[in-house]
Amino acid sequence: MLQITKQYQIKITSITPVCIGDGLKLSPFSDYKLKDGKLIYLNQENIKQVLKTRPNLIEDFVKGIISGMDNTGSKFDIEKFFYNYAKIDLASITLKTIDSTAVPKGNKNLYTIIKNAGVHPYIPGSSLKGAIKTALLYIWLQEENNHWCKDYLKLYDKNSTGNLSKKEEELNNKLNSFEFAVSDSDLFPEDSIKAIDTKRLQLKEGKFTIPQTWEAIKENSSATLSISSIKMGKDELLNWTQICKVINLFSQNSNDIEWEIFDNCCGENNKLNDDLYDSLFVFYKTMEENINNSDPTTCYLRLGSGKGYYFNSIGLALYDADETEDKKLFVNFLRNNGFGKIFNRKNKQWEKFDLQSNEFPLTRVLDFKTYNPLGWIKLELLKEKEL
Repeated sequence: MLQITKQYQIKITSITPVCIGDGLKLSPFSDYKLKDGKLIYLNQENIKQVLKTRPNLIEDFVKGIISGMDNTGSKFDIEKFFYNYAKIDLASITLKTIDSTAVPKGNKNLYTIIKNAGVHPYIPGSSLKGAIKTALLYIWLQEENNHWCKDYLKLYDKNSTGNLSKKEEELNNKLNSFEFAVSDSDLFPEDSIKAIDTKRLQLKEGKFTIPQTWEAIKENSSATLSISSIKMGKDELLNWTQICKVINLFSQNSNDIEWEIFDNCCGENNKLNDDLYDSLFVFYKTMEENINNSDPTTCYLRLGSGKGYYFNSIGLALYDADETEDKKLFVNFLRNNGFGKIFNRKNKQWEKFDLQSNEFPLTRVLDFKTYNPLGWIKLELLKEKEL
């Protein structure tokens, strides 16, 4: 029976902040300032004009940016610098402001997200397509008669890692066989951007590390995009309802394993704040209910920075396929791919640690204001048409 390719108009809504980086960073000494619940972007052209009329300030300004200190030995603050030395207030060098939950503490660069002409954020079709392909690959690997994962893991058991490339090429060919189109989303409003602080929660130690400040698409921001039917093989097309089923199963299983590992590491850990544990329990439970109770044309997925190992790989399929004690083959796979090491700052070298499958990964990237994981989105069907 001939199957007809369709195009689906989809509403995409952010559930938690979404950070799809553009690879750029802004400096807190010259490009932006956090103040009174706002992130203030500085007008570089106005700054140049001020310095042009006061050339005696240029040397101190450049020194402050490079060293992060002013000429009194205090932290360099661009607002104070221009007011104290040129009587120029912050408003005169402000380009625009956005909402912010980030804390003006430390000298953190601002990681910026993909925007059209540097103004309106959007979801790149390539980012969503990559996430959907990962879900499709996971479901394919889970098929009853598919032995790819077990065959792949056996290579670690037999110390035959030299043959890995052939199996990985097979997997890559399958990934490339999924044919479908995803457009970039419409532009989100400019005021849908906010600044957030993110930190990595160390599960076993119950503490936060690696603070970063990010631009992010706010929660509950929506746009539209289009996705075509997915060609899985010569004669198989997935319609939108089938696509949703695939995505939701992948997201549910990935969400479950994340919580199981979190609970295993933190459930008996008196180092972790009870409020934080309870907050994350409620969040994971809510996402589980959202996925389970969604209608057939709605699905949930994660995008962007901080979405986590299992949402970004086929790791869960390998984890499930490993039937050895303590999942030793899966652990070997992780070590072979660079996991299971920690940098010893004192000795200035990487050292192995006791990597356990039920304790990996040991960190979670969270929005430090809400303690929610990043990057959750909802996809809903608006309408469809034949191509």
